[in-house]
Amino acid sequence: TDDSLCYDVFAQAAQSIGKPHGINPLCHLRPKMILAVGASQSAARLVVYHNSIHPLHNIFDGFYMLVGGLGLRTDMRVKVFSYLSETDISTRPHLRIADSDHFRSWEVAGTGHSSYVSDVYRTPLVLRDFKMTPWPPICDKPPYSRVRGYDAINASLDHLVRWIQKGVAPPTAPKIDFVTISPPVIARDDVGLALGGIRLPDVEAPTALNTGINSGATFCQLYGSYEPFDNATLRSIYKNHGDYVHKVKHSAMRNLKAGYILPEAAWEIILEAAKADIPPK
Repeated sequence: TDDSLCYDVFAQAAQSIGKPHGINPLCHLRPKMILAVGASQSAARLVVYHNSIHPLHNIFDGFYMLVGGLGLRTDMRVKVFSYLSETDISTRPHLRIADSDHFRSWEVAGTGHSSYVSDVYRTPLVLRDFKMTPWPPICDKPPYSRVRGYDAINASLDHLVRWIQKGVAPPTAPKIDFVTISPPVIARDDVGLALGGIRLPDVEAPTALNTGINSGATFCQLYGSYEPFDNATLRSIYKNHGDYVHKVKHSAMRNLKAGYILPEAAWEIILEAAKADIPPK
């Protein structure tokens, strides 16, 4: 009556695809690789699976831990990629694992565990399935970081596949800076943006204070925060619109060259900046 069999169900689902007995769920198709992927609570479950169950059968070719996955054992050879938002690492920097020939971790400054884009696609699903609009989050700070962490997620998934198939290791990335580890205090610049980590254009050419930190009712601690700069602040940061676009482009191309985002993401970011009224006239 509890979830103790979930690991067996998970393993057998993978086995039915990779090494079917009797009916083949994929018919004549043969998988090139089988990845174990989990986000948030599911990533925590994957830690247990990775540490204790995977060594018994080695069904999976690799693991992807999204906004979670701290506490992995380090003596296994299976490839693991971990994406951590600022929220995820903010209280547990002591659980970091060093990058190695089988483990890679990216930390993205300014991102929330559950971001704005997650809310955008989740809201119509809740309305469809439960016939109700999700309750508005009542948080101490305006909720939902707008930093495009999903661009880094897309790139990291490609890196994991290439790593497994061709042995090409993903790029390493700097970690988010901390003033102190105990208690954990993230180092921040003059406007409050986290220092260190992967710094996407939303952080390097900011139009708002995006963080992974919030508090309040429901799940506010997971949403991060978003506080747009006023017009005077924007004019103090950017000389003119061309200056803003130049800084966004420089950041986007730097992240592209480093392998943290894909080409289509870089150009989308640049085109959006070109259309934006920043700084306001």
